[in-house]
Amino acid sequence: MNIVRKRTYRKESSPAVTAAKSARAGSGTPCWMADLQASRDLHARPKEQHGFILAWFEKWQVSKGLRPGREAARRLWKEQVLVKPQRSGE
Repeated sequence: MNIVRKRTYRKESSPAVTAAKSARAGSGTPCWMADLQASRDLHARPKEQHGFILAWFEKWQVSKGLRPGREAARRLWKEQVLVKPQRSGE
């Protein structure tokens, strides 16, 4: 017997979506940050972790004059992450 589950999607008028849209419209906050904060899929700690990485990437990418995208992310990984030696358990 096959059971088909119907996917449910958030309505555009949900409070989280509305808050994210208004935050994007008038503030200097990057739109990804408002979307991240409005996310109901993550708890507070993972939101902080994702926000840290995204802010680092955005700051680095702007300082290099790069357009946001996969190539900029690859370059960040190559130039900033792979070149740094990992600390041992000192």
